[in-house]
Amino acid sequence: MRVLQLLSSPALSGAENVAADICLMLAEEHEFAYCSPEGPVREALQDRGIDFIPISGLTVRGLRQVVRQFRPDLIHAHDVRATALAAAAGTGVPFISHLHVNSDDMRTLGPKAVVYALAARRAAAVVMVDQACFDGYALRRVLAERTTVLPNVVSAKRIDTLTGTAQSGGGFDVLFVGRITDQKDPVRVARVACAVLQRLDEARFGVVGDGPLLAQMQAVSQEMGVHDRTSYLGFLNAPYQIMKESKAMLMCSRFEGRPIAALEAMYLGLPIVSTPVDGMRDLVAPAVTGYLESEDDALVDALVCLIGDEGLRARTASAATERFHQLSDEAGYRDAIDKLYQRATPGRCGGGSRR
Repeated sequence: MRVLQLLSSPALSGAENVAADICLMLAEEHEFAYCSPEGPVREALQDRGIDFIPISGLTVRGLRQVVRQFRPDLIHAHDVRATALAAAAGTGVPFISHLHVNSDDMRTLGPKAVVYALAARRAAAVVMVDQACFDGYALRRVLAERTTVLPNVVSAKRIDTLTGTAQSGGGFDVLFVGRITDQKDPVRVARVACAVLQRLDEARFGVVGDGPLLAQMQAVSQEMGVHDRTSYLGFLNAPYQIMKESKAMLMCSRFEGRPIAALEAMYLGLPIVSTPVDGMRDLVAPAVTGYLESEDDALVDALVCLIGDEGLRARTASAATERFHQLSDEAGYRDAIDKLYQRATPGRCGGGSRR
């Protein structure tokens, strides 16, 4: 079967890593192409040996051109924009909608929630990354019969392979990895991390990622007088060596599904200090595999404890990695995706073999 992974972002982050991992997990069963706007994702996919087809604008015309070029049997559309595009294009190709985050504007009966419901009703199947993502969706009853809750996993083999060739300039005491967008509350991340640096004279803060709020993060580190110990590294295809060498990862997200960066951190033994949003409550056992705190002062205190206590950090890291292996059923995930593909394309897939 030929499957087109359709995404709206030109960079490689959470949902994009999921799509790329699916391509790798099922490469023997299906033929994949990854489609998104042109951007840094191209190089990241090249490193993984995944075919990339850039789309000329997220438009109906652009998707129709890609479909004529690749001739997929199935479109796997990730998140709201890609789902809406797959539904609107009218290509005649069945599609699956995969929702990765439980955003605030999907919890209320607003335009985004309505558009998604109208589009996803035309999907052969809907996948949501955790139960909270489904429960929090305002129009969940409309999609209940076609929705499967399938928690994200990450490919340990992919992390191991890329860690050996990953970028590294050494680790950090506090590390943030992700898109610098409102969802991640990066200004709060900077405020908390810089407060740690004010308490620990030798501590360093690293930021891996890019986005529209980068300048605001930088302004915080300037205002708090620790800019000289803060490194803004931009987008990195494989930050895994940096993650492996760092002491703690900080997340202050407003909402999450099942964040890939957090799973990757757990696998690499990097303790997480986070706000207690839905997706993180499933991953982090407080004071065992990391820390979940609502207040800035408590986030700072948890980070200071982890940084200053090597024994605590080692125990937390070990527990986090153990928790990762408990949660990450890669074989089960691969089989579940394959079965969804088979059901979505009756009579097309030829028993799941590549054509």
